[in-house]
Amino acid sequence: MAHQALKIGCRVAVSFPKLVAGDSLLGAQNVLTDAGRKVLSSTYKDAQTSGADMVSTGINVSTSFLDANGFFNDFSRENDVSYYITGKGNVPVEINPRGYKLCVPRSGVSAGEKLKFSGMLGKIATSSVKNAVGGGALTGASVTFTPDAKKMAPATADFIFAGDSGNLGDQMLASAEALPDFFVVHGCSSSDDFQYVADTLKKLTPKTVKEEIFDTKGFKIVTDTDVTTGFDIPLILMTESKDAFEAALGAAPEIPQVVCVSSHEPMHLEANESRGFSIAEPSSNVGEIVVVS
Repeated sequence: MAHQALKIGCRVAVSFPKLVAGDSLLGAQNVLTDAGRKVLSSTYKDAQTSGADMVSTGINVSTSFLDANGFFNDFSRENDVSYYITGKGNVPVEINPRGYKLCVPRSGVSAGEKLKFSGMLGKIATSSVKNAVGGGALTGASVTFTPDAKKMAPATADFIFAGDSGNLGDQMLASAEALPDFFVVHGCSSSDDFQYVADTLKKLTPKTVKEEIFDTKGFKIVTDTDVTTGFDIPLILMTESKDAFEAALGAAPEIPQVVCVSSHEPMHLEANESRGFSIAEPSSNVGEIVVVS
């Protein structure tokens, strides 16, 4: 559906400046509370009613971003998606009735817990945009390439989500549970970065495998139950420089899931139907791109 929608003139809302102002989490803080999620829903709905044909979550909930901003041990933030509601300092004063089991914030949050919590936020954000738009536009999940992911969480490789320590694979698999129509990929700037995208998507191609569970001691158990893993969801590649844009154009033909590459400024490219993907550039509406080729 995303590929069919991306015709010349198609408008895609990919970021929301009014969510960013005044907080180091740049809008991600809104996923943490019911009041904040209402702000997200209103923002997404406004984008759709103003004419966007496709609306993405537009926020960064990657583990590395949250970690860099001290989120996981920040007791000053309200949070209704954790196991407990914090009081002053690090004292849990009320058990959250919503049923979530991750104890964030607290001192000493493990790398695996950080990844699970970030993934949960990605899924909630994706559900928020889908519920807000209600079928009036295609909906997407924003994900961010993280160059230093392995350094941040080396112990999580191979058993949390996609096993890439909070990088694109983990973010995509978590958000894919909420069934987005497309992904918007931010943060790639070189051919190597886009090759990482290609390699990750190859590993995440849908396939049937035996279900794996972990016992109480953390040992893996392979069951006899068949489960489907992976996804086949289209991608829009965002770029922030001319060099990154050219690298994306070179990489996109080798990544079947790519349906659009967006430049950071007008590039005045001629139409070229043989590319197999669309070209977009920033529109006159801040935070929005428009397909031009």
